[in-house]
Amino acid sequence: MAGLIGIVTSYQKDTMRKRNTLQSCVDNGLLTTEGLHANIEACEEAFLKKFREKMKLTCKLMVIVKEERKLAGLDNEESSSDNPVLTDKYWYLLTVRPPHDICFGTFSNRIELFVNRTMISSAEYSYEQTGESLDELGKGFHCHLVLHSPYAPSKLLEIINKDFVGWHSVVGKDSQKYLKCKRDLEFARNYIRGEKHNDSKKPAVLMNTAWREKLKLKTLYDIPRREG
Repeated sequence: MAGLIGIVTSYQKDTMRKRNTLQSCVDNGLLTTEGLHANIEACEEAFLKKFREKMKLTCKLMVIVKEERKLAGLDNEESSSDNPVLTDKYWYLLTVRPPHDICFGTFSNRIELFVNRTMISSAEYSYEQTGESLDELGKGFHCHLVLHSPYAPSKLLEIINKDFVGWHSVVGKDSQKYLKCKRDLEFARNYIRGEKHNDSKKPAVLMNTAWREKLKLKTLYDIPRREG
């Protein structure tokens, strides 16, 4: 999200500068009013193209979708003595979904390369699918990751955009870019282990076992904490 806000802010500044320059040309008789409007319209079209592309490429950080947090009783959670703020920031829950034309082998290789990057201090992750029957087994495969990184959200997001160009993720609320409290982290770790509060997800969770056995996948993958 920070990257998108940066694009908008930069566009606003550039547009103001260009508008002032063009207006000076109009005042000096070097440009017609129609020409001024045409130039500004071209700037707007260029911006919208860039903005749409950024929206397409952005793989957003999230805690989890709104209904899951609500069902888990975390919607209005605040820090307290039994739910302290995490001091070793930053912790994230990230969900990555590949394009439909990518095979699972290519997808898992990309995930493995990502979690082994030096910017990731530790990682726990699981592969899931959305098929609810044997006929649909493997449909909509994706990966949930609980990550620890020394990188703040805006920087990590910038790198993720490059690693997963054109890929998709589940999008949470803007205020849920990273895990802030101990209870959030526990929730995230349980979530990637298959503990879903939304009943509509449970048939797919049951099918995950058969799918993982078919592909010889572990229930959970773990990269221990590494310093530096």
